[in-house]
Amino acid sequence: MHTRLFTVALFFTLLIASSVTFPRTLHAASCASIPSAVLKAGVTHLDVRALQQILNTDTDTVVAVSGDGSMGHETNYFGAKTKAAVIKFQNKYRAEILTPNGLATGTGHVGPATLAHVKTLCAAKAKMGAVQGTSTEAVGLVVGMTAQPATKIAAQEAMYVPFTNFTLTAPDTDVEVKSITVRRIGPAQNQAFDFISLFDEDNTELAYGYIKSDSSVIFKTPFTVPANTTMRLTVVGSMKWDVLAYAAQAAGFSVESIDASTQLTGVALPIIGTFQVILPNLAIGRGYTSLGIDDPRGNRTQYVQDTNVRFGAIRVTAGTNEKLQLRSVTWSQNGSAGPSDVANVTAYVNSTAYPTEVDGRYYTAVIEPWIEIDKGQSVEIQLHGDITIAGSNRTLKFDIDDGAYIELWGSQFGYGIFPIPEANTDVSGSSVFLTEDGTTDTDSLTPYFSASTITISAGAINEIGKR
Repeated sequence: MHTRLFTVALFFTLLIASSVTFPRTLHAASCASIPSAVLKAGVTHLDVRALQQILNTDTDTVVAVSGDGSMGHETNYFGAKTKAAVIKFQNKYRAEILTPNGLATGTGHVGPATLAHVKTLCAAKAKMGAVQGTSTEAVGLVVGMTAQPATKIAAQEAMYVPFTNFTLTAPDTDVEVKSITVRRIGPAQNQAFDFISLFDEDNTELAYGYIKSDSSVIFKTPFTVPANTTMRLTVVGSMKWDVLAYAAQAAGFSVESIDASTQLTGVALPIIGTFQVILPNLAIGRGYTSLGIDDPRGNRTQYVQDTNVRFGAIRVTAGTNEKLQLRSVTWSQNGSAGPSDVANVTAYVNSTAYPTEVDGRYYTAVIEPWIEIDKGQSVEIQLHGDITIAGSNRTLKFDIDDGAYIELWGSQFGYGIFPIPEANTDVSGSSVFLTEDGTTDTDSLTPYFSASTITISAGAINEIGKR
């Protein structure tokens, strides 16, 4: 086993060394943070990371091609590799840095002259811009590098394993990102993955997709990068339930192309992230779902202006391997009623109220702070709301479309957890968890939880008049 892992690690190192390419000149995106402190070998400082990022954008001054100091893995430590890269930088710009100071060769010491020339280059590139290695006078959506995810195991059943980080920075106008294409790379097989997602820095899933036969994934859900804002994005993968056939394979994902409403500037694509080793025998946590005690358990009629109506209830139980964190729950209103027909839709977790955020037919309760579910313990989640005066003869049905909409994370291993229905399953119906054959040991259907249906009635109106 150790020999196989070493072989994978060696392949990973060679792959990075041979496949990562760098832009030939400094890009504006690398100058987001310009070092200002005098730096020398042996120091640890935030400006060292900024310096390494700038040095790594030029093939003549790269700090390292892999590991610490390489593009996406810059550090705060000024070591021998950084000193050697600084010397190359100083020698390259000899006329501007060394000659005025009477020096024949670089010293590796980042003093005022070196800092001044870094700022000069950054100012020039910020003005000129760069688009995939070509120059332009317009500034568009800036693609940036950032520190890549830490190396961890892509465990069986794990959701949202992080692979590749990158940033998108909008100019002084909003930019719509129409689609992003990524590709599975490295010595691994596509079949090890269930689906691939794009997360923002708040762990919100912006888009998801499935790996195609050419190993590409296209995120087709558009999103907006607000003006003068940097979005930090991560490509994450969710693993299959059985990855034994792919044990010790090393998978990575590269960001290949971005289709946006404006041109791209910044670092050249592709951006290659961290390779994660697939492991089938790590027993991560599990979550289980069943019908809540206070679920209505059947279709019924409610009336306009009814308040605190109980739409549904589920129970979530943590398995015995690790504690779970409940972070959010999203319901889908799949009845014929519109958003104006309900109000004050609120989730209750063990009687604590969490107002929902409404996005079209989706109602999301963000659990802050996260609720930790101890091993073997459960929480009860209910959804309540008011019926307005406008919804007569319409229906309300607050389903949970996908198990991933019950956002669970393992406290110990840090993976996302897909909850498994452990009771109240069927192939159809209401107040049930839908699975392919109605049992607890098969794949879930859509919706994951099929809630009861409420028919809204105007009620009877009694009029009393004078005789």
